[in-house]
Amino acid sequence: MDVDAADLGDGLYRTISSLVVPRPIGWLSTVDAAGRDNLAPFSFFNAVSGRPPVVMAAIGERDGQPKDTARFALETGEFVTNLVSPDLVRAMDRTAEAVDGSEFDAVGLERVPSVAVSPPRVADAQACLECEVVESLDRWDHTILFGEVRHVFVADALLTDGKVDSRKVEAVGRLGGRFYTGLDRLDYLRGT
Repeated sequence: MDVDAADLGDGLYRTISSLVVPRPIGWLSTVDAAGRDNLAPFSFFNAVSGRPPVVMAAIGERDGQPKDTARFALETGEFVTNLVSPDLVRAMDRTAEAVDGSEFDAVGLERVPSVAVSPPRVADAQACLECEVVESLDRWDHTILFGEVRHVFVADALLTDGKVDSRKVEAVGRLGGRFYTGLDRLDYLRGT
């Protein structure tokens, strides 16, 4: 295939999301001013800065309106991103569906209080980044949130000598279409 992007039309999204892989999943928990919580996954998510520590999530609209995640995060200025591990992939996928009420309750996930922000964390997530919204952009049909990490939770099982051991992190990533992937490390070390 060798085609101008404009000629792909609606197929351009599928093409890009199938080639930019694996995409990390930002499983964002938010809460509105009334205390109602929300939990939803976004695969247009990544770390964008180490100093200061900032993550970004691009949240599309639903039926021409901002999704609850974007509305709640902008209303309170906070969100949490929860690590999706293979044991949580089914629950994470189900939270992508629109539900009445809380996705935590709809899929039977336990929540625990965060330390630095109002939205709860997913109790079974092995790592969580508690974030303060420091910038937002409305572009195209997306709200792009930039969150500065204010608190980090990492389960002891992911640590070696008190530091996060990336060899122990089992994260799920998004591929194109309906597919997900796990981590399968290459037998290659950076700089060798």
